[in-house]
Order: sequence, then structure tokens, then C-alpha cells
Amino acid sequence: MKTVTMLEFRRDAARVLRWLQGGREVVRLTYRGRAVADLTPVAATARARPPASDPFYRLPQLAVSASGLTNAEIDRTLYG
Repeated sequence: MKTVTMLEFRRDAARVLRWLQGGREVVRLTYRGRAVADLTPVAATARARPPASDPFYRLPQLAVSASGLTNAEIDRTLYG
């Protein structure tokens, strides 16, 4: 487990995130010598794109259809 101080994290958070993306399992953040948080990478499945059936992500295609969408139709699509 890699330990990083809060000062190091504030100065170069991108480096810490690259460690996590590169396969490091846990990065422990410390503040004044005490552990305060563990950073872990998000599982690959959680980073996957949402399904194409999700109506929110289909709005651009729906909005440019020949008939167009009214505000009420957009609300129904988003909120059911």
C-alpha cells in the first residue's frame, strides 16, 4: 500500500490518480501523520458506458428525429 500525505496529494493529485489507473490497489492518504482515507480504483465494470437503452443517453438521437420532441415528451422519457 502506497502512503501519500495530503500535501503531496494537493500538489500532484494527477500522479496519485495515475497510480490507481495503473493498477495500484490502494493509496492511503495521511494528514499530520495519521491515516485519514484510502483511495481505491473504481472497478472496470463500474467505468463502463451506460447501456444504450438508457433514455437519458438516447436524448440526442431522439431530439433530432424528424418529428422532434416536446418538453413533455422529454420529461416522460427522463422521468417515466
